[in-house]
Amino acid sequence: MFDYPAYRLTRMDSRDPQSILDHIGEWSHSLPVRDLVAEFGGALPSGGHADALRYLEDFSAAHWDFRGGRERSQAEHRDFEPGTARLVQAAAYALGLGATTYPSHDEYRHVLILGGKMRTCTARAEFAAELLRNLVEAPEVSGLGSFRPTDDGERAAAPVQPADGLDFEVDAMEAAMVRAFTLRGTPYEQAKGDPYTDPNHSWKIRTYSAVEGLSPRTEGRAAHVVAADASDPAATRANTVDTCRFWADRVAVLEPGDRVLVVTSSIFVPFQHCDAVATMGLPYQCEIDTVGVDLAGTSLHPDATIIGQYLQEIRSAIVSMRRLRDAAEQRRRRRP
Repeated sequence: MFDYPAYRLTRMDSRDPQSILDHIGEWSHSLPVRDLVAEFGGALPSGGHADALRYLEDFSAAHWDFRGGRERSQAEHRDFEPGTARLVQAAAYALGLGATTYPSHDEYRHVLILGGKMRTCTARAEFAAELLRNLVEAPEVSGLGSFRPTDDGERAAAPVQPADGLDFEVDAMEAAMVRAFTLRGTPYEQAKGDPYTDPNHSWKIRTYSAVEGLSPRTEGRAAHVVAADASDPAATRANTVDTCRFWADRVAVLEPGDRVLVVTSSIFVPFQHCDAVATMGLPYQCEIDTVGVDLAGTSLHPDATIIGQYLQEIRSAIVSMRRLRDAAEQRRRRRP
C-alpha cells in the first residue's frame, strides 16, 4: 500500500554544509512527511526547507507531541486507526526510524554508544560489541550516560541482577559495557562534584585499558564511560548534546577527519544523528555515521504505543533538524 523510497539523513556528508542542507530539504519535503501531515489535517507549505521545518515544528507540537516536556517513559498514550497506524509505520521506516541499520565503513576512530534506560544501554552496548567483533575496527569505544536516577521498575527489569549500585543511567551504561566488552580491572576515574546532591554540576570519566572479546586489531584498546555536567545547570541536567560535547573535548579530543560511529536505537537515529552532526561533525569537521538497533521489532501489526513513539521521534528529528539546518547555513555562509 505504501511504497516509499528511503530518505536517510545519515547519508549526508557531515563536514559539508551544502550536503547537510540538501539532505534536510529532501527529508522535510519527502512524500512520507507530506502524507503524514495530510493524515493529521495539515498541508506542507510551498517554499524552501526553512519554511517547511518551521511549519513542521509547529504542526508536530500540536499533533505528535505526547510528552509535553516529560520523560519519554511518561508520554501520553494515544489510540490510532489501523490505516493511520500502517501509514505512520511505513513513513517511519522510510524516514530512517525503523529496522536495525549497519555501518557504512569498516574502520572508525571512535565508537560512541548513547545511553538510555538500563535495557536500552544493554542492547546498544551488545550491538556495538557485535559490530566491533564482526564488522568494524576502532581503537576506542565510549559509552555515554547521565546522572538521571534509575527508577524501581527500571532496576527490577535490569539485565544484570542484583542491580545494587546502579543508581544512575551512567552506572547502567558501565554495567552494560563491562558485560558486553568483558572489561576487567579497576578503571582510572576522573570526576568532579557529587551526583547525589548536585548532579547538574557533576561529571565523571572512567577508563578501562583492557577490552577483551573483540577482533584482533581492537583487542586491548581503551573503553570509556562518560557522564557530563549540564550546559545550563540552573535549568536541567545534562542532555545528550551536553554529553557529546563533553566527550568530544575531554575524552576523544576530536580532530578534523576523525570518523565516529554513533550507536543508538533505530527509532532515535534521525534526531540523534542530526544532534551528532551539529555537535561534532560541523564543529570538529568529523565524519559521523549513526546506526541503530531495532528494539521495537518489525511487527506487521504494530500497537498504538510504538505508533505514538514513531510520531514523537519524527517530531524530535524535526526539532533537531531545524537546529542543524541553522548551523549548516551559518557555516556555509562563512565559507569563502
